Amino acid sequence: MTRYFVSFLGTSDYVSCNYCAAGGARQDDVRFVQTAVLKLHCSDFQPGDRVLIGCTEAAFNKSFDGLQRELARNDWSADIPAEAILLPEATSEAELWQIFDTLSSELTAPDAEIVFDITHSYRSLPLLFVVLIQYLKVVRKARLRGVHYGAFERLGVAAAVKNMPIDERDAPLIDLTPFLSLFDWSLGIDRLVRSGDASELKRLVDIANLPLLRESKGLDTAAQALKLVANQMDQLATAISMVRGNKIAGINVKSHIYDKLDEVDEKSVPRPLLPVLARLKSELNGWQDKNLLNGLRAVTWCARHGLVQQGYTLLQETLVGLLEERWRPELEHLPELGTGRARRDFVSALLAVTAERKPGNRWTGSIRKNRALVRTLRLGLSNSVFEAYSTLTGCRNDMNHGGVADNAQSARNLSDKLEQVAADICAEFLPEQASAPGIGK
Repeated sequence: MTRYFVSFLGTSDYVSCNYCAAGGARQDDVRFVQTAVLKLHCSDFQPGDRVLIGCTEAAFNKSFDGLQRELARNDWSADIPAEAILLPEATSEAELWQIFDTLSSELTAPDAEIVFDITHSYRSLPLLFVVLIQYLKVVRKARLRGVHYGAFERLGVAAAVKNMPIDERDAPLIDLTPFLSLFDWSLGIDRLVRSGDASELKRLVDIANLPLLRESKGLDTAAQALKLVANQMDQLATAISMVRGNKIAGINVKSHIYDKLDEVDEKSVPRPLLPVLARLKSELNGWQDKNLLNGLRAVTWCARHGLVQQGYTLLQETLVGLLEERWRPELEHLPELGTGRARRDFVSALLAVTAERKPGNRWTGSIRKNRALVRTLRLGLSNSVFEAYSTLTGCRNDMNHGGVADNAQSARNLSDKLEQVAADICAEFLPEQASAPGIGK
């Protein structure tokens, strides 16, 4: 894995100071902030890693040799030399694109780690670097290891600082990395809100949680709760997107996600995550532990997050499962219906012949053998359930066959119908869910 350090030189007369990082680390009596960042945050660099110093021709002529000499005095390895990258003045859009292209052409190693120092980034370059960082993370799978800023200006103007004793020239070296991570959190939140995919948020939570669990030796209860929530939420979201009905019905949603959210200490949670947790609390209200009705709640999730095909499949299979559970006492004593699979087939056939209004003389299999029982069982269901089953079958077949039939429906119609049939079925089995946002609107 290649590591990069990227920084910039200006044309100022830099004055020596002591750069102080969080946790007490410091680099004393240096003119160039690059020396401090390299010594404090890049001490693990090896030959083959690169130190790139962007500068205009004027900055190169005035400051680059001085930086090299200071690095040598502070025992920076000569095997990892500072490399000058000549850049234009950044006074036009064309020059900004030239800077972007120049830097991205230097940062070519895949899966690299990058440390940025933006202390002397002039004009609009900090914004450009934010864009460049995101670009490299996506296109080249780079990892942002750190973004640092040396706040020399806190000491005052350079002329006054020169007259201060060196032991009074302590300037903060600020770690801006958490603010750049807001982009990652935004993408993870957007993925969850738009498509119901929790995998990226889980990854970010794991990264944010690691220091808390390490320092507490795994005993931090808030961090433990957040880790459990993230893991279980990822499992639930994956089960929904992959249409794993048994998995959805087997997850302890209430005790391992909903209730655990109350144990998460707001002070220990990354700030961008707070509104997401509040939204999850709202979306998962009413979910239970290891409950077949969670299949219907998952359909609500699908409707909210654009998972239409998954919603149809889950809704039809959950309906069959709920009726098999409801009618099990009447069915399981029959020899031909001794297994769950046989009972589900019986329920599916009962729903189909009723929805299609197929006369009894055309029934086959176990429903033909048990016609009296079929007529008794279906009396307990409203007609809307059978109509919903018929709609489910047609829409599910339409989607599963890729919409290539002459009577294929539009995507909009399929989405709208899912919400309506979900509302009809929820009205029968889960009335409070029938009016949930995203269902039957």
